[in-house]
Amino acid sequence: MRARTSTPWGPRSTSSSPASYPFDAPTRRLNPGLFQAPRALNPHISAASEEIILTAMAEDPAQRYQTAAAMYMAILAAGFSSPGAARGTLPGLPNAAAAGRPASPVTSPPVNALPVTPLPAGSPPTPVTPLPVTPGQGPQAQLAVQGGRRISRRLLLTAGAVSLVAGAGLLSLPFFFSRQRSGGTGVAGQITLSFVYSTEKESWISAAVAAFNQRGLTLGGKRISLPQAEERGSLDARDRILNGQLRPIIWSPASTLELNQLNDAWKAAHGGKEIVASSADLSPRSLVFSPLVFAVWEERARLLLQHYRVIDWEAIHSAVLLKNGWQDLGGPGDWGQIKLAQTRPDQSNSGLLSITLLAYAYFHQQRGLTSDQVRDKGFLHYLNDIEGAVTQFGRSSGTYLEREVILKGPSSYDLAFTYENLVLTYQAEAHQRQGMALLPFYPSLNLLSDHPFAILDAEWVTSEQQEAARLFRDFLLGEEQQREALKSGFRPTNAAVTIYDRLAGNPFPSLASSLKIPAQLGPEAQPPAGPVTDALLQAWLSAYGNSATATS
Repeated sequence: MRARTSTPWGPRSTSSSPASYPFDAPTRRLNPGLFQAPRALNPHISAASEEIILTAMAEDPAQRYQTAAAMYMAILAAGFSSPGAARGTLPGLPNAAAAGRPASPVTSPPVNALPVTPLPAGSPPTPVTPLPVTPGQGPQAQLAVQGGRRISRRLLLTAGAVSLVAGAGLLSLPFFFSRQRSGGTGVAGQITLSFVYSTEKESWISAAVAAFNQRGLTLGGKRISLPQAEERGSLDARDRILNGQLRPIIWSPASTLELNQLNDAWKAAHGGKEIVASSADLSPRSLVFSPLVFAVWEERARLLLQHYRVIDWEAIHSAVLLKNGWQDLGGPGDWGQIKLAQTRPDQSNSGLLSITLLAYAYFHQQRGLTSDQVRDKGFLHYLNDIEGAVTQFGRSSGTYLEREVILKGPSSYDLAFTYENLVLTYQAEAHQRQGMALLPFYPSLNLLSDHPFAILDAEWVTSEQQEAARLFRDFLLGEEQQREALKSGFRPTNAAVTIYDRLAGNPFPSLASSLKIPAQLGPEAQPPAGPVTDALLQAWLSAYGNSATATS
């Protein structure tokens, strides 16, 4: 193989994009002496234009623009304008430029816009799409010119790039450097997204998807469409993605716990490759928050507070061990033992959060839970005390609270481990069914259901779909949709929206006083790593996998 020849330009001039020319790249059959600086070819080209061309053609992939968007931003920074590219921001979101990142092209049809979000430094290099090869000419072909000299394709590319930059006719350049991946984006002229989300968000997300589709936002002149938005339990969705039954573009489970489990399991099965996009603009973002609470029937809560002063894991553990149950706390004998309600942690996120918090409470720590700890005999005994007091486990948090806990009332369930948003939204039904409030009490150390919006990075997801998914995420994080989420009892992540905003259907202002809902939540536990969560689930399954389970 011919030795590489250096030139006065340095290493990046020795070859064009390796992925563009499969023959030239391995053989290095280029004549670097024929490759001249762009400004030598055309003195009218600015130094900034030359720098753009040289960066685009750098030999080292890490030195090239990592996306068409990154190159486009460099062109704009050099003072060129993009004809026909309209730019804007979603209503309710802070100005993207002010936030330290370029704004995304969000328009209403038929205005065209180019994607403009660069990947962060250090992202893996993106292969360059080869130009179409004219029939009869191989990738290594050269054209004859005067005097028998032959000019390489690379020189032609340079001259072409110079002309494009000099004329600011750059709308075709992204096609030279675009990231191509397997899988289409649906109907021509559309970018189709599939979205799987946790069931407790259904009332908010179903309406939000309809609103987004009606808005008609576009990316690069293509309309973004979400015809596939499916509600599914977080743990069920995790398993289906792992085994290939689900191939969504976006997944929003109830908690980061499930996201960690999916990513860890995927890496183990795919040679260390992560399935969740992790670049700065595509990394998971929390849509809304909902803390875990102890939901206690009002008359039961009164006795627990009289005896223990606070309702927390320690009080609950003590209460379930009482020989005579409620009678030992001053209640009627026919109330029986303290009866708990919890979903199965192998099927429902609220159940998984419950046993995770229980472990943290036992070890009196806020972070760093280990697999060895969840196998500790003392903890397993403590876990057995609590789980043994559950009347029947549930399968899905919302339906379990409604069809079991509220429908059957304190005769079957005295206290439930569930989400704050469900307690708020089912409060009227609790009064109607049982004639009393179902009061939320907050653990001293909590684990939030943070509802991450995860854009996947798998073979069925294109970079175009990832950018479109990011725009949908920003739509959900805008003030309008964050206020809609309030109506479902979720705490907003957008700082411009508060739980006490006065709007029709917001349950927080009307219930805050009677239910003692705190504006700010207490300390939060660290979600354990995927292997620790797996060990905790295995410990639970070993003891309670065959326990009585309600149909809901």
